[in-house]
Amino acid sequence: MPNQNYSRSALVKWLVNHLQQTTEINQDEILHVLAMQPSDLENVLGRLSMPKYLALLNWAALRTGSADFGINLASQIPNGLPGSVGCVMSHIATLREHFQFLHRFGVDFQDAVRFTFVEGPISGRLEYKLVPTGGVNSRHDSEYTLASLVGLFRRYVGNQFVPIQVSFTHAEPTQVAEHQRVFGSEVHFEQPVNAIYFASSLLQTGVSNVNPSLLVSLQTHLGQILHEYKREGTLISRVRFFIAAKLCSRTCVVENAAVYLLFSQRSLTRHLQRQGTSFRKLKQGVLAEVAKCALAESDASVVEISKHLGFSETSAFDRSFRKLTGYTPLQYRDLQRC
Repeated sequence: MPNQNYSRSALVKWLVNHLQQTTEINQDEILHVLAMQPSDLENVLGRLSMPKYLALLNWAALRTGSADFGINLASQIPNGLPGSVGCVMSHIATLREHFQFLHRFGVDFQDAVRFTFVEGPISGRLEYKLVPTGGVNSRHDSEYTLASLVGLFRRYVGNQFVPIQVSFTHAEPTQVAEHQRVFGSEVHFEQPVNAIYFASSLLQTGVSNVNPSLLVSLQTHLGQILHEYKREGTLISRVRFFIAAKLCSRTCVVENAAVYLLFSQRSLTRHLQRQGTSFRKLKQGVLAEVAKCALAESDASVVEISKHLGFSETSAFDRSFRKLTGYTPLQYRDLQRC
């Protein structure tokens, strides 16, 4: 099984393609830096050691002449890129819940990183730490992550948002103008933690208009699958956790599951086949569980549940649910409430 020394593979794969498409950097240069062969790209690129991932960021900064490479990268990453910061936006109602989720699940879902959420009566903070770095400078990764979090705030709070303070563990760069442009004037270096500080009042900011009881149902089920994953630690439990976290998103596909779990798609498919299952079967199983839970434990309408689970038409949800359970959604709800 993959261990805690692996990097954030979705970002690595995106970065390699981005560098080739937007700069003069070619594949041979990247392969040389990573000490890889062309045949390694499919199976190894998503399984870089954390030191190699950090070294790639540092090299890219030097090669492109961008002293603020990590900060600038945050503004170029597409919102749909798989990653723990965005993996559960469809399961939550407020920014507070988002940060609570990162605090609770982040290290489990992406073993190389850890988020710590601390809330006070007036202000709160979200801390970020890479678990293994191998002694390689992690400046660009830390600046990318915190800039992404500021972008998340601005997405929901408004572009006028400025953190109370931002702190970094690395030394102060020669120029900090870009840091102050993105983070505001209160940027501090050589601090105990990488963290963004903000007013606690902002934590109530809504990020979803989904039925609250439906969100509670989704979170409850996700927590149950996380418990299963921690207890069993099997590949199937890991895939089920990915599916539960991403079920309401278009990114809930086998390609992204492979990226998250640090496999190639072919390798993941093969491992699941050996255990008598497939990504499609596991997804159908989780879908049935989530739908049952939502119908039995929330007051959301069938239309709301159908839409939130990614069905364009309620009739399609009805057919799928009946195929999986033998009941229509309304029949199942009525049976549970008898």
